[in-house]
Amino acid sequence: MLMLLLLAACKSSLYIPDEKSVSSSASLQDLTLGRKYYVDKCSSCHALHLPAEYNHAQWQQQVDEMEVRSHINPEEKELILKYLWNAPVVAN
Repeated sequence: MLMLLLLAACKSSLYIPDEKSVSSSASLQDLTLGRKYYVDKCSSCHALHLPAEYNHAQWQQQVDEMEVRSHINPEEKELILKYLWNAPVVAN
C-alpha cells in the first residue's frame, strides 16, 4: 500500500508536457507519449525519478541499462528520453 502511495505521489509531481516544453526535436505528441511510456514502463518495477535528477548523459545510461528488463522498444526509448531531456529546468 505504501508503495502505491509513493508511486502516485511521484507520478503527480512529474511535469506534464505543454506547448512550452516543445522543442525542435520533440513535438507535444512525442513528449506526451514519452511521459506515458516512462510512467507505464518504469513505474511497474520501481519508483520514478524526476527528470531533473539526472543530466542527459545519465538519463541515456539509465534508460540503456533498463531497456531490456523493462521491454522498451527503440521507439519507446527515444520518446522516453525526449520526455526526460525536455523537462523544464526547476529553479532552486
